[in-house]
Amino acid sequence: MSRKRIPLQVPNGNCEYYLGDRCWRQLTGIAEFARNAQRLQKLTDENATLRRHLDSIDDQLYAHDLHLGRRRDVRVVPLLPGSGARMRQRNRGS
Repeated sequence: MSRKRIPLQVPNGNCEYYLGDRCWRQLTGIAEFARNAQRLQKLTDENATLRRHLDSIDDQLYAHDLHLGRRRDVRVVPLLPGSGARMRQRNRGS
């Protein structure tokens, strides 16, 4: 595109633009927008990747907390001879 400066009178008469500059600004603005759109897409993709990673970590922490919660709820108690879980089940069925 030519950057030749051609006077251009605007309708309100107060300003004078140069056609080459105006076209160049419009062209570079569009090019800048395209770069911004690419950058935005890259950031969106990175954001999605980070969210998936955080979701994975949240899932792992949740599973770990469940595991710890089960450990706290279970107490180890010595059983008397002949009083295991199998013995209780046999007694219930009788």
